[in-house]
Order: sequence, then C-alpha cells, then structure tokens
Amino acid sequence: MAVNYLHSRGWHNLRSRDITPTGIVTAPNVSTVYLYESSGIFKQDQLVTNLTARINAKISFNGSYAFGKASSDTDSASTFPADSSNLHPEYGRAGFDIRHRVQFSGSFLFRWGLRLSPMLVATSTRPFNITIGRDLNGDTIFTDRPAFATDLSRSSVVQTAFGAFDLAPMPGQTIIPRNYGVGPGLVSLNLRLAKTFKLGQEVKGKRDPMELTFTALSRNLLNHPNVALPDGNLSSPYFGQSTALVTGGGGNRQRQSANRVSVSAGILKRSDRAW
Repeated sequence: MAVNYLHSRGWHNLRSRDITPTGIVTAPNVSTVYLYESSGIFKQDQLVTNLTARINAKISFNGSYAFGKASSDTDSASTFPADSSNLHPEYGRAGFDIRHRVQFSGSFLFRWGLRLSPMLVATSTRPFNITIGRDLNGDTIFTDRPAFATDLSRSSVVQTAFGAFDLAPMPGQTIIPRNYGVGPGLVSLNLRLAKTFKLGQEVKGKRDPMELTFTALSRNLLNHPNVALPDGNLSSPYFGQSTALVTGGGGNRQRQSANRVSVSAGILKRSDRAW
C-alpha cells in the first residue's frame, strides 16, 4: 500500500485574448487582434492511495483512489477570458478539477480454470464554463459570464438547475466564477472471462504443449451513458444538456469473443469475432 501527496504548480500556460487597442486603426482588412500568450497559471493538490495485493496464485488485484483539487486561470491555448482587459476574475476551478477518481483491476481464477479480470474506472463530477452567449463588453469574444441574480423580478434573470443568473449584470453584481457549472461523472466497467486448454501432454525435457485460450470481453458492462460536458451557453436551447458521449470511453455496451492458439515460442494464430 502506498499513499502519496502531490503538490503541483504551473506557470506560463497558454491562453488567448483580444488585445486590439481601443481607438487605434489596425492593418487593412483586420478588425481585431487576437493573441496567444503564456501568462496562465495553475495549482493542484492530490492525495493518491494505491493498493496492490497478490493474495495467492488465484487472486490478485490493484486499486487506487485519488482526491484532488485544481485551480487555474486557463484550460488550454484556446481559452478566452470573459473580459480580455480584466484577467483577475479568471482564476478559479480548473477544467481538469475532478475531486474523486477510483480505479480497480484484478485477476480471479475460479474452478475449471476460468479466469475473471474486471477493470473499473470511475470519477466524480466535472466542471464546465457557463456563459451568456453574447458580447457585453465589446471585446468581440462571446465568453461573457452572467452575474448571480439579486433581483429575481428583472426580465434578464433566468432560473437554471445551477442557480438564478442575471444575463444583463448591473454594476456591483457578482459575476459567476469560471467553470461554475457541474457536469456528470464517469463510470466504466470492463469484464474479461478467459479459459485456457492445453493441447497435448507435458513431457519433461520437451517443448511445452500448445495452448488454446477462449476469451469473452464486455466493454462498458453496466451500459452506463458516459456523456460529454453539457452545453454551457445560456443563449442555446440545449443549455445544460449533454449532446454527445465522452470520447474514448462513452460508447454503448460491447461484447467480443476471441480465441488464441499459442506455444511457448509465441502466438501461432489468433482470430477475433464480435458477438
């Protein structure tokens, strides 16, 4: 068993903003000047616990749990601030701030030589940015964020699952933090079942007999819909809805079977067939 604490700091992270000088004529056919700059920062703290156990020849497993917190003022080179002339409010919850992560894998040998190998990955909720969908400050970027509503009778106030927001903030109102929205978590369970037969008898001093292995594999066994982050644009009819699956692990449940004939020198033949 191992317990580790990790503290990470980052400087010179990339982000984008509008640097068009006010009242100055730009080059012909250029109305706005955008800049990639390496002025972003981040901070992350993680407590990671790992457990590896080999109980006996039939049972072994590995598991980990991580608790973390990450803050930043940019998530990528394409991240624009809500106001290109005021970067201070951008520091807040990072896009990769996932508080809880669990991983588990193991190998369990049962009667008749059946070997079961599960693999579980699960994470808690993920943050996403909420924007108005309009350019209120005139920096040509549609990343302006709403304010926390203080007067629910105003026509510019909208009620959402994440709170009441004012889409036309007045002076003195508090603008919501970056990545204020809370998106779905992720759960994925894969399961592999294998059975190996020896083809022939073992004879001392001679090459090991060939082996025939049958395998059945189920991906996303629970058929859990791992959806992408919701639409954070308050002007969109899809606000708060996830309209896609997570890339690389959000597909529907899949089942596969395979067989393999091998000798000690290597694999002779392999064929895969989808169920």
